[in-house]
Amino acid sequence: METTSRVREILSWYPSDNPGTLANLYRLLMHGRLAGTGKLVILPVDQGFEHGPARSFAPNPPGYDPDYHIQLAIDSGCNAYAAPLGFIEAVAGKHAGQIPLILKLNNSDTLSKGHSAESAVTGSVKDAVRLGCVAIGYTIYPGSAARNHQYENLRALAEEAKAHGLAVVTWSYPRGEGITDKKGETAVDVAGYAAQIACQLGSHVVKVKPPADFIYQPEAQKVFEKYNIPWKTLADRARHVVQSCFNGKRIVIFSGGEAKSSEEILTEVRGLRDGGAFGSIMGRNAFQRPREEAIQLLRQVGEGAWVASDGLRLLLAGPMAAREWMRQTLDRGRAAYLAGRILRLEALTRPTLENAVQMLRDRGVVVGAKLQLTPEWASRDKLAALADEADLFLR
Repeated sequence: METTSRVREILSWYPSDNPGTLANLYRLLMHGRLAGTGKLVILPVDQGFEHGPARSFAPNPPGYDPDYHIQLAIDSGCNAYAAPLGFIEAVAGKHAGQIPLILKLNNSDTLSKGHSAESAVTGSVKDAVRLGCVAIGYTIYPGSAARNHQYENLRALAEEAKAHGLAVVTWSYPRGEGITDKKGETAVDVAGYAAQIACQLGSHVVKVKPPADFIYQPEAQKVFEKYNIPWKTLADRARHVVQSCFNGKRIVIFSGGEAKSSEEILTEVRGLRDGGAFGSIMGRNAFQRPREEAIQLLRQVGEGAWVASDGLRLLLAGPMAAREWMRQTLDRGRAAYLAGRILRLEALTRPTLENAVQMLRDRGVVVGAKLQLTPEWASRDKLAALADEADLFLR
């Protein structure tokens, strides 16, 4: 697949990294259903360690098997699969090269109580290299009394990872003695602060929780009010977090959190997308569902992408009003559904199609309020190749 302008732009934000690290970021961005769009969907499965096997896998018993999760990530077209050492060791050899792997280097458990929030180091950079991973993952808890140790650990691990050509993905979850109100852990000001800390510690990709409609720090409240920083909608809050990540020049993705209905997840994803998020990381919201339901959730945007790619042929005749293009494209999509070409009616909705169009904009395929193809894509051959690319993930 040809490197897209969007991926080239993102890689340009990391000028101090070596070719090995840039190549692994490229693999992350150019894999799966969203390859080339600059967007990411990652499947993380560390919950067995973090919350225990029964709580994590009893809702969907096939999840006790490590092979289940990586196959789910592959079949649903995720950009990457992330897990602790044991789960990665169980599958890396069997599935070598089939999907980018992220080794989670620290983990906590629910059995130990009465200490500051801090995860134990449970893997190494050497493990990540040995297992063919593209990146390491590490969790920090801004607000914890143990934060200094965590920050120092991450800095040292990031230095070692980069020296070995790996990328660094940081889970930045505020909690601990410094945050006395539970709501503060997801407050919009705290989420932006936590994301900034992760970036300052050398992370390439930052994962935070979706920011809530709440400001925790009185000092931040004054600044939000003085400078009229919008924060009432999820899109506004996501935009603040993205801006906090070096004005959008670091990849920031948002976690799925507690189990939700499919519609709640997709509504949240749309809000995050509208705020400029680079993507989502879906763990229990995927693997706790039955396999086919999980694949349907993770692949829904993919069929929307195919419908949108097919509809781009309408623009070969010239620019078209977005509303009219969407109407005609949905008509073509319904015909494809009746013919058995696509399997999910959910792909034939305006929100799903709008999401797909935004990905095409990010990729530089279409521009303008009145939709038109960019010169690079204004040919039948290029559009056919794009549709074939989407088709690969629907087989």
